[in-house]
Amino acid sequence: MNPKIIFTIGLIFLASIVGVAAPVAQRSPDLSPDQQHAWRLHDQYLDVIVQLDDLEGQRKRLGGDIKHDAQGGVSGGVHVATAGYGSDMAVLNQRITDLTRKASDLEAAWDQKFQGRFGPLKDARESFYDPSTKTKRDKIAFRLTNFPFAPAAPQRTASLPPPQPHPQSLPPAQPEATPSGQTAPTATSGYWRLLETRSVKYVANPGSGVTSCSFNVSDGSITGTQTITGDEGPATWAGECTWSLQSPGGFTRLIPGAVIEVSMTVTDRSVPEKVSGWNHGYVGVAGSIRFDQPYLALGVTHQAAADLVNVSAGWTKSATQKSTWTVPKGPGNSEWGGKAALDANFTFGRFERVYEWTTEPYSPGAAKPATRSASPASSVSGMWTGTWTNSVGEKQTDSLSIEEKADGTVSGTWSGNIRISGRRTSATTLEFNGRTATRNYQVTATLQGGSMTLDYVAHRLDTSGSYRGRSTMTREQ
Repeated sequence: MNPKIIFTIGLIFLASIVGVAAPVAQRSPDLSPDQQHAWRLHDQYLDVIVQLDDLEGQRKRLGGDIKHDAQGGVSGGVHVATAGYGSDMAVLNQRITDLTRKASDLEAAWDQKFQGRFGPLKDARESFYDPSTKTKRDKIAFRLTNFPFAPAAPQRTASLPPPQPHPQSLPPAQPEATPSGQTAPTATSGYWRLLETRSVKYVANPGSGVTSCSFNVSDGSITGTQTITGDEGPATWAGECTWSLQSPGGFTRLIPGAVIEVSMTVTDRSVPEKVSGWNHGYVGVAGSIRFDQPYLALGVTHQAAADLVNVSAGWTKSATQKSTWTVPKGPGNSEWGGKAALDANFTFGRFERVYEWTTEPYSPGAAKPATRSASPASSVSGMWTGTWTNSVGEKQTDSLSIEEKADGTVSGTWSGNIRISGRRTSATTLEFNGRTATRNYQVTATLQGGSMTLDYVAHRLDTSGSYRGRSTMTREQ
């Protein structure tokens, strides 16, 4: 074997043994155990990357020597036949494979606990000039130093009180059938009101050799594919995330004390380079659902956020996590400005429902309909007509054929083709949902005098995003 190659590999192997712990030892002793863990993974990862870069350079130079022999017409190749370069290449490939596996293991350990708050560990490969310290720093080191630190494990904070027993709904006509230990829902002095939905897509780094990428974000699903072309063929980093949320009262309003069922599945679909068979670290995916500060960038979360689920999967693996979560009372953390987001966050994007806390009274469908006059005029049954407008700038005539039953439930047809169903929630308020092949509508109807105002949120099913609208109607005589 070439003595120079042996000596270089030996030095790198020695550095991998004695050089990893040094940076960690220099960290402040005041760091929490989680902070020490994050810095330790970061420093070990950088050490592995330095070794890999050096060995990759040697492999390219060695390959260049062999290629030069072939182009020069040297019989058998001087470097291969007489200098032991074949065995040198085998040693290099094995060492690179071992270090690549170690880098992947470090990324998986990081993603399981820290990816959702500080981004993927591979961001440590990218550096920039930090004017605050006047030094060049990698992105992960900057985030660990400047971002609020909180572990990814689900926890309650001072701004998010512990869960309270969930008020179970009772059959409207049979309140005496209430199971033991359950209580009927009661009026609340506030709730979280849906403002809008928002999608954010991952943006590929143009300097990383990306040749193609595709990212899709919608309500319930996020997918992403990114292909990087290297010297040994393209490597594809890809994954998928799906989730479901089940709420007893829907998602137009989140009522404090309501229990939401949560499930998320993440799957890695990465494909390695064709020649070397490895991914240069572009493997593994992670996802989470949080009750968090809204309008944050991808991969960023507030320290007071509550984790509903937090799940990750390594190369070609899939993982699922389920839980329940109790809606807290607002207005939440003082830095959130009275707003919060039910946020589904994945490696390649995020989808969030943005809510605003309101102290408006609300009764979530008690055992009996809200008290109202028994006269026929109090019923909303009949045909209503008017005009709707929406935030997209559209305007058109509107209609609503609706029937209200004695128990307060309502059903009918809206705008000619949207089947709706819901219930009266107070003497002047109704809530109902409607759906078409391309839209899902969540509607709040307010009665005042002889008019009805429908305020709705329309969620697009054929693409991402949503918009708001209002319809003002009067009853036909």
